[in-house]
Amino acid sequence: MSTNQIKTYLIPVLLFLFSFLIRFFLISKGPYHIDCLNLAIVVEKTLESHSLQNLFGSGYPLTVLLGALFTWALRISSVKDPFFAINLMSVVFSSLCIPVFYAIGSKLFDKLTAFLASLILSLTPIFLGISVFGKSHTPSIFFLLAGIYFLLAFLGSHNKKHLLLSSIAIGLMGAARLQDMILMMIPISFLCLFGISKDPQKPSPPSAKREILGNILLFWGLAIGIVIIFHLPYLSNEYRLNYINNVFAFWHQGVPGNFKGLFSQSLIVSIIFLLITFTETGMILSIIGLLCIYKKSPRLLFFFLLWIGIPLFFYGNLYTTVPRFFALILPPLALAQGYMFAKLMKINFKFRMISTSVYCTTLYLIFAFIFPLLYVRHTRALLPEYTQWVEKTIEKDAYLIASDDALFYSYFSTVNILYRPAHFRSLEEPGLDAFKQRLDALLNDNIPVYITSVGLYAYDPEMKFSSLIENNYTLKIVGKNIYEDWHRGVLKQKILDNYLIRIKKN
Repeated sequence: MSTNQIKTYLIPVLLFLFSFLIRFFLISKGPYHIDCLNLAIVVEKTLESHSLQNLFGSGYPLTVLLGALFTWALRISSVKDPFFAINLMSVVFSSLCIPVFYAIGSKLFDKLTAFLASLILSLTPIFLGISVFGKSHTPSIFFLLAGIYFLLAFLGSHNKKHLLLSSIAIGLMGAARLQDMILMMIPISFLCLFGISKDPQKPSPPSAKREILGNILLFWGLAIGIVIIFHLPYLSNEYRLNYINNVFAFWHQGVPGNFKGLFSQSLIVSIIFLLITFTETGMILSIIGLLCIYKKSPRLLFFFLLWIGIPLFFYGNLYTTVPRFFALILPPLALAQGYMFAKLMKINFKFRMISTSVYCTTLYLIFAFIFPLLYVRHTRALLPEYTQWVEKTIEKDAYLIASDDALFYSYFSTVNILYRPAHFRSLEEPGLDAFKQRLDALLNDNIPVYITSVGLYAYDPEMKFSSLIENNYTLKIVGKNIYEDWHRGVLKQKILDNYLIRIKKN
């Protein structure tokens, strides 16, 4: 290998190693999030049955297959922990994102901008936060960045091989996390159609227009074909009905039942997530950087705005908006911020010193913010520990009332579960009445029933469920232990004393 080749690959390799080591030494211990637990369960079923299992929603087939690959590879290496395996999957793919992102930055701007932006993206709390536990986000973002890199290469070379590689990568993105690919279809189509040239294109002859149309049809035809191929196992006779029901339930819960409309209060919360992950100074520099990009290439700015705006206005207006959804839009914001820092560093020595100081301070602040949260999750698996404490505390024939954390009790203990009605907006009376009948039947048979303080008050915005329990039964606290609530997302760690409560008839 020549000296020039070594120099070309040295920085991307170092960026990968830097990102990987940070993530590996902060990898979560066990499943921090219920989706991580669910992925591990589905992966284990896939390996046991030799048949692709689906996650709730679109199925996430490639994420399941990648999780299965990591789990299988570690098993033959005598590492039996399935959670370490799927958490490592996120560690590896998030680390691989960084050199690909660096390559994109080098194509669009220069190596200094690419380097500065890559460190920002690697350490930003949302991206680093989702990088250490098993989830579909990091494989999806990796394939998105790979697809954009090859699409930019095609726009520069007009080599169809690059177009096909880009299409394959975007198809794999959809196989890993379909909803993110759908949100990126308009931005990617814009890039494919118009490129990033600064000067307006001259009127294209009919032959050129036909070629552009043919390219985009080829691109999306291949990408969608790949998505369909990965999802085909879910449409077999054995899984079809269950899968279709899951998709419709996911659609109803995720869009009509969850979307508030544009410019809701949730959007303010979502913008706060971005301010936290970049810092206020960093976010201001990102905005200024976007304005400066307009002078460089209006089309590039418009591509970035589509990339940022479409996911932001969808995910940012959900009732259930959480920080991890916005990992998708971090790359263009990081590039804009890196571009701004690079411009300031090139002005003169004084600006270089000041901007370098601000840049290093920003990196320190964003890493110092997320490090304590990730370190706790690296050293303790609080939810599994809590469920095992409950199992030791209550009688073997007892029932525990639970909602969405019931999966932890089912997996890590032998506790009997009584599922309670739960909703993030409003509970319906028929569901409450049916639950009360089941609870009364258990108590009439002298079967012990317990609930936790989290189980009593969560998913009950109008206090209907907690009022039902408090007004009709006698409650006695029998103990407490620490518990981590994952619902706040990766930017806020809520560790609390979760009380275990015995329920008795009045």
